[in-house]
Amino acid sequence: MRFVSILLTLIWSSSAFAQAPEWTTYGLPGQVIDYIEHENLLWLATDIGLYSVDPDNLETVHYSKSNSGLPSNRVDALNVDGNGRLWIGTYDMSIAILSDDSWEVITIPSGLFPEAAKIYDMEFDAEGKVWIATGFGLTSYDPATEDWTVISGMDAPAATYDLAADGSGAWFVAADRLYRYQPGTDSWENLTDMPASGSPSSVYSSGTSSLLLVDDGIWFCSEFGWVGFYNDYTWMDFTTGSACTSGQTPMLRQDGEGKVWLQTDFGGLYILDTTEWISVPFN
Repeated sequence: MRFVSILLTLIWSSSAFAQAPEWTTYGLPGQVIDYIEHENLLWLATDIGLYSVDPDNLETVHYSKSNSGLPSNRVDALNVDGNGRLWIGTYDMSIAILSDDSWEVITIPSGLFPEAAKIYDMEFDAEGKVWIATGFGLTSYDPATEDWTVISGMDAPAATYDLAADGSGAWFVAADRLYRYQPGTDSWENLTDMPASGSPSSVYSSGTSSLLLVDDGIWFCSEFGWVGFYNDYTWMDFTTGSACTSGQTPMLRQDGEGKVWLQTDFGGLYILDTTEWISVPFN
């Protein structure tokens, strides 16, 4: 799960797509990298620490290495486990857990990762194990046994950036291509090479950085503007118009009505209307 913006947009108050939306926005001094809703608060991972925001009154609390148990100020990934604890992954390979104002730091064994490794995403499976996308591949950690497993093998991608559970126990993995990993058989599928109509080659010329799983397939995008969709049978390229200008780091989200949204660094916010990205104006 990745999100990049220097402005946090809380909500638009108009439900009609054709009408001009009304936005409530405010800025943060740092770059927002990830976010999650938890305990009626919006939690923001930034390059200067962790923020909690109350959507009702915009009351903001800033957690940093100097005033909390946070092990690093460059927070890159957030998620909540089955016990309601907030997991915090940092860019420089440290993990903390926040629960009832109590902090716990997970010790990563020395030598498990190179010094240059980075955490990009953390997701939980049905058994409570956390799966971690890093700059040096896919890793799992079992909180019950404290066991770490680096997923290796000839077919494993060298770097992973985002994860999405496919509902059957397998993982879609964003890397240099779109992969599916089956933990039960420890097997990798390079979906780019799987038989399906359409050609994924142009979409994947820059790799994949972000995923959005929906009912009928999976959306993916790259840091260089490519946007596409895959459902085991078909590849579809949605890299069209100004929404997908190279270098804008697009990010995909789905709202409660099933609409797909595209957020970019410099090009603004878009919503998908059938096959066309429509720009959503800010006030």
